[in-house]
Amino acid sequence: MMTEGVAYLANQQAADGSFMGQASTAMMPFEPTRQHPTNFFTSLIVWCLRNVAGTDSIRAAAVAFLQGQQSPQGSWNYWQTSSDMALQHPYPDDLDDTSCALLALQSFNSTLVDAAALAQFAKLLIATEAAPGGPYRTWLVKSDGTQWQDIDVVVNANIGAFFSRQGVELAGLNSFLDEAIQKNTLRSPYYVSSIPSLYFLSRWYKGPQLNALQKLVADSLDASKTHTSLQLALLITAARNIQLPASKIASARRRLLALRHDGHWPAEALYVDPHLDGQQYYAGSAALTTAFALEALSEIHSEETPKKTLVVTSPTIRAALASSKSLPAELGTAYQNIVRQIAARDHDGQISDMATLTARAYDRTADKKMLEQLNLGSLNGWIAYSIYDDFLDEEGQLALLSAAHYALRQSVTHFAKALPDNVRFTALVDDAFVAMDTANLWEVTQARATALKGRLHYTLPTYGDYRQLAERSWGHSLAACGVLMAGNSAAKVPQLQKFFHHFLIARQLNDDAHDWEEDLARGHLSAVACLLLKEHGAAGSINLKTELPVLRQIFWRSTIHVVAELITSHSSAARKALTQSDIASPKLFLDWLTPLEASAERAVAGSQETQKFILEYQK
Repeated sequence: MMTEGVAYLANQQAADGSFMGQASTAMMPFEPTRQHPTNFFTSLIVWCLRNVAGTDSIRAAAVAFLQGQQSPQGSWNYWQTSSDMALQHPYPDDLDDTSCALLALQSFNSTLVDAAALAQFAKLLIATEAAPGGPYRTWLVKSDGTQWQDIDVVVNANIGAFFSRQGVELAGLNSFLDEAIQKNTLRSPYYVSSIPSLYFLSRWYKGPQLNALQKLVADSLDASKTHTSLQLALLITAARNIQLPASKIASARRRLLALRHDGHWPAEALYVDPHLDGQQYYAGSAALTTAFALEALSEIHSEETPKKTLVVTSPTIRAALASSKSLPAELGTAYQNIVRQIAARDHDGQISDMATLTARAYDRTADKKMLEQLNLGSLNGWIAYSIYDDFLDEEGQLALLSAAHYALRQSVTHFAKALPDNVRFTALVDDAFVAMDTANLWEVTQARATALKGRLHYTLPTYGDYRQLAERSWGHSLAACGVLMAGNSAAKVPQLQKFFHHFLIARQLNDDAHDWEEDLARGHLSAVACLLLKEHGAAGSINLKTELPVLRQIFWRSTIHVVAELITSHSSAARKALTQSDIASPKLFLDWLTPLEASAERAVAGSQETQKFILEYQK
């Protein structure tokens, strides 16, 4: 099904990468009578295909085409440049085509929308704002005229989608859209119904009227209503975007599949096209409907298609699953599900095969049973503390708590069996568990804020050298250290511990940099959140709702640079420690540092673009 749709789109794509629009004089039934060379279809199709497998070449060609259609001022026109329609029926450039083209480019490759493009877009927005911070007029013309001055809900929804991807919120635009959702004034003069409005809003909207938006989408999906293929596709994706239950869209999915013909879906009207020679036209195409259908079905596909059976290749995972078969059914099932989840994402063996990797890296011949026990100790420790960590983050599932207790007991038992006569390793294991529990206790007692009357009240904790970040996950080092302590390499353990110390700090800082907004919303004072609040200068109290835009500016202006420098510094220290531990094949461990360092570099580069965008807009 998906493959046929992708093949159809590839066949419909022009040599220059574009997709031609079609126009019909009737909205229903849609019967194309002329071709309209519009940029808009190409932008929408690129976006729709972002999660559809096998479409890289289609999107690459389409993106190259869109880049060639951009004007010197950074905007896009509805018509393709130099087309007969552009010459005979000229339109001004507009924010709908521009925001959708930028979204298409950025969804394909974030580097295609650089600082210069962001700055240009900011200037375009300022020139068209009806009020500071939005909403915005559709057309890029001077505001002193009487024509081309409309303010459209879909256009502003698409602007909001682009702003959302930059981590920027605009109070004026959000208020305009909040009111439109609340009052259900979502009809656009440019689109044939309110369903496109629901779709475009769902791509990003998380505001106070989210429940109202969910109800509007659910009501529109009512199985008793008659929908076209295009409407069904838009509503299915909207429902998924705003997280309606899968049961709500199962019928719509079946109806959409039933409307497929010869591997694609028919042309249907999405919006109102220009009047030509006194005749009203409507725009659509089979390629556009098919792209929207593939978007809808690809998102459903991942949840509703029966999952492939996980092929377990790790001896550690197999041993953990086998040992849990004797457990009572409910406990065994809960534990086994967690083990399988870990197996599915443990691509580099850090969680389930740490001891085996260490023996290989240090070129050590080790007893297989010892390696298995160390690996099982590491795996079960990871399971236990991951579940406990969810509770510390106030996201814990009570149904998993017993599985965590079982895994923790298993971890202690396996580590004890691995080196039963090694007193130093036993002490090392005890110290590691004490360190983890102490670090977790410090976090919940020292690194928490209190929410009161809309404000966050706090006393910033002192992270010092950030050792708490390493100690929270210190069990991750035990299996590796056990391999060295089992042989004649105990003297190398301190350097290996230094590697883990700095690696774990860098990894946690990287996670905190991505999650600082969520952490603050929960009142969690992560290391990165503390750096940010310290620079903000609030005296122990802050209104997150009003100050979040300011915090974002500070984060991208300076905090991210400090965090990136810390990540780079700890990664460098980890590399040095590993080299000094006389390791035979350091690449096995050094590869864990590479993505952290690359993430820090990307964040710094992205901060320059995002900050310039924010500053230009504020001007």
